[in-house]
Amino acid sequence: MENQKVTVVARIKGVLGVALSLLVGLAASVPLAWLYVHMSLSFERTIVGGPVAVVMFCSLFGFAVGFAGFVGRILGEELGLERVDKLGVNILVGAAIGLWAWYFSWVVWVEAVIDREEVGLLSVLLRPGLLWKTIVETNMTGGVWDPRSLFGLTPTGVALWILWVFEGVWVVSVSTLLSASGSDA
Repeated sequence: MENQKVTVVARIKGVLGVALSLLVGLAASVPLAWLYVHMSLSFERTIVGGPVAVVMFCSLFGFAVGFAGFVGRILGEELGLERVDKLGVNILVGAAIGLWAWYFSWVVWVEAVIDREEVGLLSVLLRPGLLWKTIVETNMTGGVWDPRSLFGLTPTGVALWILWVFEGVWVVSVSTLLSASGSDA
């Protein structure tokens, strides 16, 4: 009977640890997404042609890895503190928070780029249709990329979708891998 009580208490602690880790991951993603988006926007708007463009373009992916790295590391530390030591659980939590962080970075980006007062952060967050519509429209035009960037090419269409998928895979993968570091397994 005593053994059953210990098991129940351990399970409750585990569930609460995962829930707290999810909350910490959600909260940490918000300011990190804001920082990531605004740093990226300042680069996207100032990229010039030539070799400098390649270096600056690569640094945008560095921002994505850094963003995901901070989210994943914070989450990994929290999962470790909460003694959530199941590798599978840590991977699922990391992937979920990675997806949230990438989604929220899009919310911040759309809010920053749309030039209308009635469209605030919460409005974009709660209206995925508006978010998707803006993403599709941006894909057709190339968004905020300077037309002189990347040797006179402005990524649009399939090329831009590929860049965005690559960014999403990086954000989710890095966040997932680093959150798994909280596991003792």
